[in-house]
Amino acid sequence: MYLRDYSKVLYAPADEVARLYDAHGINYFLFDLAPDASTLWSGFSDLFAPDNVRTRFTVVTHVASEGHDIYLTTWRRPGDGPDADIETLASGWARKLATEKAQGLYYSSFEATRQSLARDAHPVTP
Repeated sequence: MYLRDYSKVLYAPADEVARLYDAHGINYFLFDLAPDASTLWSGFSDLFAPDNVRTRFTVVTHVASEGHDIYLTTWRRPGDGPDADIETLASGWARKLATEKAQGLYYSSFEATRQSLARDAHPVTP
């Protein structure tokens, strides 16, 4: 689903992004940790930072096959029990993001846009 507030999805604080997804009924998220799977811009959103993955999501299912290492997650709700897979996902996701930041295609343009938006929000006056 495409959200009109895409810049918020990408660059807003995690709480705001979570409210936006929840308001649109988006409750499931896929993470593919396979080395060849691309990490697109939304993967760099604060909501999907590894520490937020640990605290905000729970793993519904994990499927590993040739070429994929996919985790289907949903929101962690009060009263949810322990999640044995979430630490594996969060650690793997942290490695995936670090690799993308170091050598990937999308992170540099994501960061350039973040900086541009920050400049537009707080213009420097001479």
